[in-house]
Amino acid sequence: MPAALFAATMTHADFVDAQNSFRVEEAMGEEKYDDAIRHASRAVHRLSPQRRLEGLYRLSEAHMLTARGLQQRAADREVRAGQADAPDPHLLELARQDRMASDEHCHNGSAALRELVRRSPGYLNHGWIAYWLNVIQANNAESRGERLQRDLFVSAAGAAVEAE
Repeated sequence: MPAALFAATMTHADFVDAQNSFRVEEAMGEEKYDDAIRHASRAVHRLSPQRRLEGLYRLSEAHMLTARGLQQRAADREVRAGQADAPDPHLLELARQDRMASDEHCHNGSAALRELVRRSPGYLNHGWIAYWLNVIQANNAESRGERLQRDLFVSAAGAAVEAE
C-alpha cells in the first residue's frame, strides 16, 4: 500500500508540474513574465529530466525578458528625466531601481542557466539566453559608468555566442 500511495503522490506532483509548464508557455505568450517566472520556478521539479531542463530554460528566459523590460523602462525614465530643464530626481531614482531589479533578474536567470548547463552542457539555445543576460548587464554597468564591468560582460556575451 505505501508504494501505491507514493506512486499516486508522485503522479499527482508530475501532473501539477505539467500544468505549471503549460502556464509558463501561456504567460510567456502574453508577456506576463512575473507569472512565467513563478510557474517556471515550480516546473523545475519535474520527474522527467527533459521537462526539468525545459523548466530551467524557460525560467532563465523569463528572467532575461523581465530584465530586458526593466532596462528599457529605466532607459525611458532616464530620457524623460533629462528632458526637463533640471533633471527630475524622482525619475532618476526610479530608473536606478529598475536597473538594480534588472541586474537581480539577470543574476537569477544566470543561476537557472548554470544549473541547466550543469545538467545538460549541450542544451540548445542556452548560449542565446546567456548572451542576452550579459548584454543587459553590460548596458546596466555602462549606465552606471562602470566601464571595466561593462567590458567583462561584453566579453562574456561574446563567449556565450561562441559556446552556442
